[in-house]
Amino acid sequence: MFNDKYGKWAIFFIALSISLLNGCGGGSSAAPPSAANPITFTGSAAAGELVTYTMDTTNLTYSYTIVESQYGLTGKTGSGTLVANGDGSYSLSGITNSKAVIFQNGMLIAAIHDTFNGITKTVPIFGISNQLTTLAAAAATYNYESYQCPTLSCSTTPASTFYGTFQINSNGTFVACKGADYATNPAACVGGASTGTLNSLGAGKWQVVNATGNTVGTALAYTAANGQNVVLIDLKDPLSYGYGMVVGSSQAAITASDVNGTWVAVAYGESNGIPSSGYETLTVTGGNSRSITNLVLDGVAQANSTSTFTLNSPWNGMIQNNAGGNPSVFAGTGMFANVASSGTGSAIVLGFKM
Repeated sequence: MFNDKYGKWAIFFIALSISLLNGCGGGSSAAPPSAANPITFTGSAAAGELVTYTMDTTNLTYSYTIVESQYGLTGKTGSGTLVANGDGSYSLSGITNSKAVIFQNGMLIAAIHDTFNGITKTVPIFGISNQLTTLAAAAATYNYESYQCPTLSCSTTPASTFYGTFQINSNGTFVACKGADYATNPAACVGGASTGTLNSLGAGKWQVVNATGNTVGTALAYTAANGQNVVLIDLKDPLSYGYGMVVGSSQAAITASDVNGTWVAVAYGESNGIPSSGYETLTVTGGNSRSITNLVLDGVAQANSTSTFTLNSPWNGMIQNNAGGNPSVFAGTGMFANVASSGTGSAIVLGFKM
């Protein structure tokens, strides 16, 4: 299945052309960054690192610090210049095959480039600012997508990818449901629902602890302009969840006007242990059709494509490609996430409406 001319990029064609490119949950177009620059975000990398990332769109610079690392990189910094693109995104000097987009001064997609467990790669960052500081504000039922590498390198076994729902309660407990909507059909959770607790670490960070008492990651939450919450979990659990990230949004029905427009997305993954990264532009019309252009994977331009999709399928806040694959999750106003897996590789894609 993967012996075509694209080689290690084949997994991205599954993620981008089948599963994600259905899906662009969202709302109004992205507001331009505030004049109050720079803006600092706390974010998770698909490799499982927790970072602070500063974007200065006035002086066209970026910088980041790895604040929690599973690879001995705590305290590592990076910086460079931004190049403004015509679509509202930015290119990052020194970090090829990726883009950066600020959305509503509260969410960020960007990237870091470093050596993780002996493998040098570009890894996307999803970050948020103005984090929620109370569990009462974060309490909701969320749709989610997760990218979970079982080892530090994903060189022998590809990352596991899942979608589903989880519920955060105001008392700090949570319930996670794989592959189903816990709010309407908890009995359908694949493998049964799992439980745990959130403990405040201060400054809008929450320790995520599973039912056996094992710390599995760090959570951040944010309220988007349309009132939906976005939750980000940086995974760093060698026992069960692995290394990576979870992106979730409180459930809300999606309309055609939410998805119509232009989107920019970044992608990351691996096939047969070889990492890849890239970006794309999506154009959605009619509330159910999309076209993809400007698809670049590891610096190589790829063919354009089209497909159709169904809103609020398999449940509210999700979008299902009519050709199959995993549904995408709507994550706050104008943001989406999607994951995909095969026998030899996995990928995660994050995007914003421009």
